[in-house]
Amino acid sequence: MKKLFVCIALLICSNHIIAQEEPENYNMMMARFKYVYNNSLSDSLYKLYAPEMKAAVNEEQNKSMITDLHNKFGELKTYSFIKMQGFGIYRMEFSKTITVMSFTLNSKNKITGLYFRPYDPSQFLPDSTERKSNFVCNASNGKLYGTISCPEGKKKVPIVVIIAGSGPTDRDGNNNLGIKTYCYKMLADSLLKYHIACLRYDKRGIGESVSLSKPEDSLRFEDMANDAADIIAQVKKDGRFSDIYIVGHSEGSLLGMLTAEKEQVAGYISLAGIGRPAATVIKEQIMTSGAKDQTAINSSLDSLQKGYEVHYIPQGGESLLRKSVQPYMISWFRFDPSIEIKKLKIPVLIIQGNTDIQVSIVDANKLHDAKKGSKLVVINGMNHVLKDAPLDKKKNILTYSDPVLPIKTELVSAIRNFVNE
Repeated sequence: MKKLFVCIALLICSNHIIAQEEPENYNMMMARFKYVYNNSLSDSLYKLYAPEMKAAVNEEQNKSMITDLHNKFGELKTYSFIKMQGFGIYRMEFSKTITVMSFTLNSKNKITGLYFRPYDPSQFLPDSTERKSNFVCNASNGKLYGTISCPEGKKKVPIVVIIAGSGPTDRDGNNNLGIKTYCYKMLADSLLKYHIACLRYDKRGIGESVSLSKPEDSLRFEDMANDAADIIAQVKKDGRFSDIYIVGHSEGSLLGMLTAEKEQVAGYISLAGIGRPAATVIKEQIMTSGAKDQTAINSSLDSLQKGYEVHYIPQGGESLLRKSVQPYMISWFRFDPSIEIKKLKIPVLIIQGNTDIQVSIVDANKLHDAKKGSKLVVINGMNHVLKDAPLDKKKNILTYSDPVLPIKTELVSAIRNFVNE
């Protein structure tokens, strides 16, 4: 693709995201670039160039470059700011591929350099120092560690406490099974801009809370709920916060309900939470998983739901039904979210994405119907890890390992509005 990499030399020399605000002039330039590019307005793009850029490429070469980009990349769907590094670095999602675009602006906000390169999410993992704990909870049998993002100033502010989803999920929304979303960190950073504090923590046995662990066959669902209640109780003693709101994501949705029953809070938010007993939802997921011997797996789940462990593990259910995890599943299956949410006497917000391939809008409606007076927000294009994604399963799952792709702005707005109301 000749003439594609036009510019003064741009050096990409760091692999870490530095928490930064997107400069307004770069934001405005990206909006202009998207418009002129998608409409093939090469002459309009050329007018955005600084004199030194025009010296490097003439109008015909610029027109050829735009044509080449369209042929190779397709239409520019979305873009998202990554960081500033002497120049703006953006994630560019085209209809045919995803790339990184870097560009520089002069004092008159004209483009002095423009550069494209392949997109590699692993190059933009946040620096580990950003996970430094500033919150320690003396829970029963050990300590839980987390991070509080709090606006500066002496005025009390509301705080949102995030209860993570299932699996070995840490305070950032990642786990060691290949999921790198940083969705909880992104949510905390976004809420901070609106003077809303946020606490996110490593679950017991995960991250810095690794010492607070039990043998798998001794762990119960209530342990996780008790941990969250201990955290809320400690946050209440912190004089910086006016009101406490719980955000329970995925499995954390039910945990959040149980926590709000124990510890009085100002409001509760279910985020991609199921509205039926977990056994019912898992059966539906198994139906689409292609697992062998689904009938036998479902029969085993029925036994666990009734409180009985199973000794024969059907083919395809070895991981799900392993002996050591069955006591936890029995303790989890006995709760019905649509019953638990009725018990709450506080404002309730239910948020669900319509491209979530793990939890459906059926569940959100179930919770909304069960809790009279609750507010339901369905976010178009949001998947289970809170990011923009299509329903196509393969493309949807790709977002689970993309640490740069931002969370949906509508999610932040929904939570902000709920807290402010």
